[in-house]
Parts: sequence; structure tokens; C-alpha cells
Amino acid sequence: MSTNVTDETMEAIARDTGLTTAELEEVQAELEAAISGFQGPSEITSFAGLAGLYLWPENGTPQTMNFTFNAGSVEEGTYLLSNLLTGALEKGDFTASTAPPSLKSITLRPNGGIPRAFAVLSMFINPATGKIQNMQLRKLFPSLFRVFSAVRMV
Repeated sequence: MSTNVTDETMEAIARDTGLTTAELEEVQAELEAAISGFQGPSEITSFAGLAGLYLWPENGTPQTMNFTFNAGSVEEGTYLLSNLLTGALEKGDFTASTAPPSLKSITLRPNGGIPRAFAVLSMFINPATGKIQNMQLRKLFPSLFRVFSAVRMV
């Protein structure tokens, strides 16, 4: 009798599902790769994969957010926020910060508007592309709002 629980577990799953051990090992490797992309605040070290277009329901309305980094930067750039219902646009600059270690944030500074900051609670980075696919955000300033997900579109 084997004392390796992993081998015993794999054998039991193979028997129950009809999959071969090799097929299960392939599935396990895919799952481990997918899980490796999830990062909590203490694991976020860069926003290098942020640039792109996201669904951005900051106020509960359907909006898109397009982040573009300044040349040579993975911390600062410009953004364009578009309301899908009204067509209203907001443009400005943003900063994505990984300091201090306990708080990762994105701050938007709209042209002619009041800045607002968001704590990045977690994110998923696609291990194959290095792009951020999903972020859990909480508005910090000017007032606290519910947590929302920003999901990559492009």
C-alpha cells in the first residue's frame, strides 16, 4: 500500500472519472498555472500588465476604462473612462502604486476634476500573457463605495 496521499488521490480520481493518470496530471498542471495568476495585495509587485480596456462599474453603471502607460513607465499614464449609457467621457492621468507594501492602489486624476483612489484588493494575471485580467477594487477617495470588479475586455 502506498503512503503517498497524492498518488492515492490521483488513482482514486482516475478510477472514478475514467481518466488516465497522465490526463489528470495535465489537468492538475493547468489548474496550478491558472491559480498561480491570482495575487492578493501582499503579492502584487507591479502593474506592468494593466494597460488595456476594462469593464469598469465604479458607480454601478456600465462603463469602460482604457489605461495607457506613459513611455517607459508601468506606474503612470493616461486613462479614458466612457459611460456606455450616456456616452459621457472622462479623461485624465493615473498612477498605479505598489508602495507602501500593504496598500496597492490606482489613483485617477481627471482633467479638471477631483482625484479618486482605489485600493486593489486582488488581481488575476494571465500567466501566458502577463496581462491583468481581473481586479477587485474598493474606492478610497473621495468616499468609500462598495467593492467592484474591473474585467479586461481587450
